[in-house]
Amino acid sequence: MLKLLYIIPSFYPAMIFGGPVTSSLGLCRVLAEDYQCNVKVLTTDAGIAVDEKKVFTSRSDYRFGNYFSVCYCRSNLGGNFSIGLLAKMSAMVKQADIVHLNAVYSFSTIPAIYLCKMISKPLVWTPRGALQRWKGTRKQKLKTIWDRICDRGASEVAVMHVTSPEEKTDSLARMRKWPVKIIPNGVDLPSLPFRRLSVQEDKFRLLFMGRLDPQKGIENLLGAMAILKDSKISLAICGSGPDWYVGRLERLIKSLGVGKQVKLHGMVKGEVKSRFFFEANVCVVPSYTENFAMVVTESLAHATPVIASRGTPWRR
Repeated sequence: MLKLLYIIPSFYPAMIFGGPVTSSLGLCRVLAEDYQCNVKVLTTDAGIAVDEKKVFTSRSDYRFGNYFSVCYCRSNLGGNFSIGLLAKMSAMVKQADIVHLNAVYSFSTIPAIYLCKMISKPLVWTPRGALQRWKGTRKQKLKTIWDRICDRGASEVAVMHVTSPEEKTDSLARMRKWPVKIIPNGVDLPSLPFRRLSVQEDKFRLLFMGRLDPQKGIENLLGAMAILKDSKISLAICGSGPDWYVGRLERLIKSLGVGKQVKLHGMVKGEVKSRFFFEANVCVVPSYTENFAMVVTESLAHATPVIASRGTPWRR
């Protein structure tokens, strides 16, 4: 049985981090259940609600099935830095047949890359769009130095996994020594009935679903609602983000005078999330940049049309 070690800064149920957590959980389940790989996830408890931490971090390995377990290490310094994760990494990497590393600008990235190179351990590295840039990208000089260190960690048994041709182009501009393979993300089909006929003909419902972050272009969507000023058009914004940014959106909604048309619903999961897709006329993805945009496939799986920005890889 193939032993796969999956290293990622944050894992389910830390849904505050959006699409990467959703796709990571799905990938691990498929590899374990459909391909009978022995999957072990090494991660931190960052982003997990306090009441859920008691369930998921109460044991050394939380099991999601026969061949799928997660080791949640306590995060330190208020982020996803974890001394415990670093302490366990070496032994777990040596025991694995293949290591799948996720994220770029995380404390675990450089140690994992160079450890795998040192012992010639096969490595798949998924940057999750972190190597893409947009006008709001912060700390670009520091990231350039970090990129060069990571690039030098490439080896003959290492490959970078990206989800779209656009992400491949952007990643190769910074990681020139890494071979790159494109494999799109998968999506689960909804468990609810295929299409609820609950959309009111006298209303037009727009939906934003995803992590609340300046990169997502939500301000532009709110500006469009202000231009429309139509009481028959509503916008539901579903997702969570840092308090400072949520506060900025709330102030912008008030200043634009669209409080009656726009509502922030916070993070939604499961059947509640599906109902928002089913009840929307159109899902809008206005991001400045995306490596894949899981929400596009999720919306289409619910038979809900999508308007996606040119910053996403969906123009084709």
